[in-house]
Amino acid sequence: MLTKKWKCTVCNYIHVGDNPPDKCPECDYGPEVFELLGEIELSTSPEEQKAIRNALFKIQYGLFMVGSAKDGKINGQICNTVFQITSSPVRVAVGINKNNLTHEHITASGSLSICILSDDCLDIVSRFGYNSGRNIDKFEGIEHSLTQLGNPVIKQSIAWFDCKVEKSIDLGSHTLFIVDVISAQDTGEQGATTYERYRELKNQDKEKATGDKWECVVCQHIHVGEKPPEKCPICKQGPEKFKKIG
Repeated sequence: MLTKKWKCTVCNYIHVGDNPPDKCPECDYGPEVFELLGEIELSTSPEEQKAIRNALFKIQYGLFMVGSAKDGKINGQICNTVFQITSSPVRVAVGINKNNLTHEHITASGSLSICILSDDCLDIVSRFGYNSGRNIDKFEGIEHSLTQLGNPVIKQSIAWFDCKVEKSIDLGSHTLFIVDVISAQDTGEQGATTYERYRELKNQDKEKATGDKWECVVCQHIHVGEKPPEKCPICKQGPEKFKKIG
């Protein structure tokens, strides 16, 4: 049995069904922001698909900025699939979507950086998670430095790793990079944030805002005022990317 696969163009949530959902469960936007990716063979019932999706939401993820460089140009993205896999040698596994520019950089350079983020990094998550490096320079205005291997690390991170790719595993939509940790630095005492915590803090921002509220459909930045800003301070998009939410 064939069904359709849809992707939310705001948060990259994947929906499987004959039609896009009435509302994205991740970013709350309507069906108009979904694009059709194609048809797939449905091996489980819609009820089973929903149960699987709900169960996946229970898995806890950290939030990391993974960066790399190619031909002198740096890029980075938000990633929630980072975990230590061996202690001797010290190796970490990093899952990256093949469609992302950062994947191209890692494949070309054979190295990457991992920055661990705290609750104070909401602006970093919005900037690096809801924009493509093909459209903007994500590091513009962000204080950062380069590692020994030439990978970018941001000052706001509470720790970072500089890594060399030892092996890559093709997993379909993503590549799992097995990397050797070459160097690292512990730069802060705060605890690491999680994806669930990020969503909680974003919802708190919406609730605290008073007056007319506008939300950027790209990075979810909340602006308070009679009209949207000329430019989003996070993702640099224009006023046409804002929608009134209250």
